[in-house]
Amino acid sequence: MHDKTTSIYMVGHSLGAWSGAHLSQRFSEWGNRVQMLVTLGPVGSGLLVRLGSRIPYHRPAARSHG
Repeated sequence: MHDKTTSIYMVGHSLGAWSGAHLSQRFSEWGNRVQMLVTLGPVGSGLLVRLGSRIPYHRPAARSHG
């Protein structure tokens, strides 16, 4: 995102919810404005999820300004 003043609204389901939580953390760290994050049925961090996907291993610390 080239414009850090634009509000970002994110929605993710299942693996997309987990990825959205990580992405909201990264965007916030980079100075972007995550206004809202909605997660619908996010996957957990169990062994089968880690083996079957390329999602980050650590639990996300989702951040929002909303």
